[in-house]
Amino acid sequence: MLNNWQTQAIILKAKKLSEYDALISVFTPSNGRINGVVKAALSKKNRGIFQIANLVNLDIKTRHENQLPQITGELITPYAAQLMSSSLNLASLQSLCDLLETSLMEHEPQPKLYKITCQLLEEMLNSPKEQWLGMYAFFEIILLEESGFGLDLSCCAVSETREELIYVSPKSGRAVSRLAGEAWKARLLPLPSNLLRRQTPRAEQLLDSLNLSGYFLENWLYAAKNRKTPISRQQLLAKII
Repeated sequence: MLNNWQTQAIILKAKKLSEYDALISVFTPSNGRINGVVKAALSKKNRGIFQIANLVNLDIKTRHENQLPQITGELITPYAAQLMSSSLNLASLQSLCDLLETSLMEHEPQPKLYKITCQLLEEMLNSPKEQWLGMYAFFEIILLEESGFGLDLSCCAVSETREELIYVSPKSGRAVSRLAGEAWKARLLPLPSNLLRRQTPRAEQLLDSLNLSGYFLENWLYAAKNRKTPISRQQLLAKII
């Protein structure tokens, strides 16, 4: 049965199928991640549309449930082209798209994650590096939460106090206070204070935030999928350090 629908989407990946056709993975606001085939995606006319991180309008046609949909698209915002001026920008786009493409379940709506992804892309386009890198770090925390692996930073795992929460337990993903964690601080992860207020980390907190999310991405989210964290994320960290 033929099913046609339209949606906005963010391009996550485009894999060559033939000389001009491509298999693409996209992130949509209402249907989560979907895969489909784009005829002539790699032609001179269309190749600029189906670049990672681009925001597009898609027309999706599905004949049978067990077949990949046929997709055509129009460009809304060419983030890939507009952000290609630096290697840090490109590394950030690649890490962002790879994390989404490898962690999201197909056809599972993720409206909160979609919204913050769009906000992050706009921040990258319009804000200083220090600001959007902080939002990227916060994006990873939200990715963990929306994937079912959120951290509990509400109170100390040991004493239940809400004061001086400066560590996170790598075993439980819960916050730990200065006093309760003193004897074990070498084994605990630093907790940037801005995350307690649900704010993006400041520049001096960036690496602590990325190391925190990186630990749980690797040991919780991707371990559950029996996969490794995308190498593009490691490449991004190398550029930030």
